[in-house]
Amino acid sequence: MAEGAGASLEARQADAGRTLIRGRFTVAALAALTMPMMATPAQADGLFEVGPVEFGGAIRGNVTYRDYNTPDEFDDWFEFDTLIARADFDTGRFIGSAQGRLYYYHQDGQDHDTAFVHHAWLGYRFDDGSEVHAGVHQVPFGLLPYASDNWFFSIAYYVGLEDDYDLGFKYVSPDWDGWSLQAAYYIGDEGDGIGRSEGSARYSYDIVDEGANGNDEENQFNLRVARTFFQGDDDRSLELGASGQWGEVPNDITGQDGDHWAAAVHLRGEEGRFGYDLEFVTYDINQKVPAGLNPDVVQMGAFDFPYNVASGGEIYLANLRYSPEYKLPFFESWTVYNNFSVLTKDPSGFEDTIHNITGAYFSRGPWFITLDYGVGQGSPFITRDFTNGLAAGSDEWDSRINLNVALYY
Repeated sequence: MAEGAGASLEARQADAGRTLIRGRFTVAALAALTMPMMATPAQADGLFEVGPVEFGGAIRGNVTYRDYNTPDEFDDWFEFDTLIARADFDTGRFIGSAQGRLYYYHQDGQDHDTAFVHHAWLGYRFDDGSEVHAGVHQVPFGLLPYASDNWFFSIAYYVGLEDDYDLGFKYVSPDWDGWSLQAAYYIGDEGDGIGRSEGSARYSYDIVDEGANGNDEENQFNLRVARTFFQGDDDRSLELGASGQWGEVPNDITGQDGDHWAAAVHLRGEEGRFGYDLEFVTYDINQKVPAGLNPDVVQMGAFDFPYNVASGGEIYLANLRYSPEYKLPFFESWTVYNNFSVLTKDPSGFEDTIHNITGAYFSRGPWFITLDYGVGQGSPFITRDFTNGLAAGSDEWDSRINLNVALYY
């Protein structure tokens, strides 16, 4: 089944020893974080180049243990996870990036695969350093580029409010004495790829129509403002920011237009080898579904699997990470972390979703290993409650251990 993964911090981009893993998603090498496509230091030159275009990719595999699985579900502990192909270019004036992904799952005794575009955009860089991007690109909302350090991401990702990608236009400001601004308009979501579902073959979670609800996403506006302190200090960094989002949710069956909105405030800091994040997110989805469907339950989907999400709620997020000075044998760098997030839901009677990941990542050249222990309730990728964990939820606690091994080139 589809999985998720975690975060990084711009202030650490010169330190290869603080490279963060994106299990199931792009690895962001902090030494190359300003590149259009996240990359590790060892892969910064790519696999090969043709003119100004650089080509590269990755291959990843997983070992997983869930405390709620039966013994016969552990026949294949290690399996292929993801194949990534990417192309990036930067002429100084013109910029762009594209990435495609193939995922494999062994689910319910059956092989399952899905393929889709992760992102594909072209851009222009002005003399003052500002940029405009057109195509499928990351939505400017909350902690960027990610709100977590782990392979599973945070709860915000699973309701479409972390590392989301949509089709539209974005303005990225230069640094204005520590201030930065991003503004975007999105025509619609990133579209559907190849898979068995009706509309969930995609990378990031969106409102989807998998049957009789008739929903879609259109005309979304985003604004993100941030202030960075202690610029030029290699051992200290602090970013404070706020984000807003609004868009339409047209329904093909009822002919009515609903809407959705979200807002966030965040803090991201570095103190020597320690890092920390705080974020608060609130959201509401007002859908105009046909009679007989519960307006408090919204269908969202990604990775070729849909599930149900509460129509509104608040997300509280707190992360702590530490990169030890002590070097382990074989590895060039390593980081330990704890990422906590909880979703409290607005509809009456819905259980909170709790998601806590304790783990570490290790790197050597193009190789990255992530080891995570996740525990929670109602979290679709940590617990047994996949379909309704983010909606009505459950008070049952489950756990999962995941080891991801990746080679980036």
